[in-house]
Amino acid sequence: RFYRELTHQHNVPFFDLTDALRQYDWRDMTLLPQDGHLSRFGNRIVARELNQILQKYAQVRTSAKMLREDQVYGDLNPNLDEVAMPDRYQPHRLITNRQGFRNINSLLLGSSRQRILAIGDSFTYGMSARPVQKCYADLLLTKGYIVWNPSFPNNDPENYLQIAKKYIPILKPDVVIVCFYMGNDIMMYERNTLTGKQHFFPTNAGWIKGEENGCYFENAKVAYEYYCSKATIGNETLLKRLCSTFTISTLLYHYFEGIFTNNKKEDFQCNNESYYSQGNSYSRLKRIESICKSNDVEFN
Repeated sequence: RFYRELTHQHNVPFFDLTDALRQYDWRDMTLLPQDGHLSRFGNRIVARELNQILQKYAQVRTSAKMLREDQVYGDLNPNLDEVAMPDRYQPHRLITNRQGFRNINSLLLGSSRQRILAIGDSFTYGMSARPVQKCYADLLLTKGYIVWNPSFPNNDPENYLQIAKKYIPILKPDVVIVCFYMGNDIMMYERNTLTGKQHFFPTNAGWIKGEENGCYFENAKVAYEYYCSKATIGNETLLKRLCSTFTISTLLYHYFEGIFTNNKKEDFQCNNESYYSQGNSYSRLKRIESICKSNDVEFN
């Protein structure tokens, strides 16, 4: 409701696909309980809904000209066909075109078809679509659109902004779709993209968050040790050994430790004095909208 009202105030089209997805059993729409991503069927439903939405903008075309068709624009190496493993649970066949995007075919930039830039996280990338080429962004290709998909797992609104800043001026899409996932795209802390710093670390223990409170950890080991320290209590004393036996007793230990000993573990801190704000996600979306307007691009 908050984002629906906010986008309405600023005349930005907002479409909630929740009701469309709820018409089907969650066991068909997703891979739950093992994985919360969309199933192949779920991706088909999202592609169908987006296609219907895009029909409203069928006549939208930017007046801007694109650059050369044979140039590498994407962040991936061109002409790949290999097995990619962003984590050990989700290996997939990674195919890229000659322009460096995850796509089977090179996109004909001179085509009269409507050009879509899809920005998002693992849902847009196609994690768990099985195969990944069955994600909704790829399925839109079968509907007659040209679709660029530079999304990647664990992106957030800060990453969406950086993608928009890089690709909109270069590709000149007709329409930009930002797929906002309410599950984890609410940025409570200010975070800026820094060269050489990772938002998440891929490890053999899964994905580990690479920053806390808007500040980056030096490496995966430091991040892992920090989060372990917040979830464990050690075994130095008999009380700790007893409490560490069960999850609930571990949580209770942390709770009472903070009350009675003033020894509660502090959150990771840094010099970012104004890191907390409920408007961080919104500010990124507004900046993406501004980039679209300056490049004569429709933003949804």
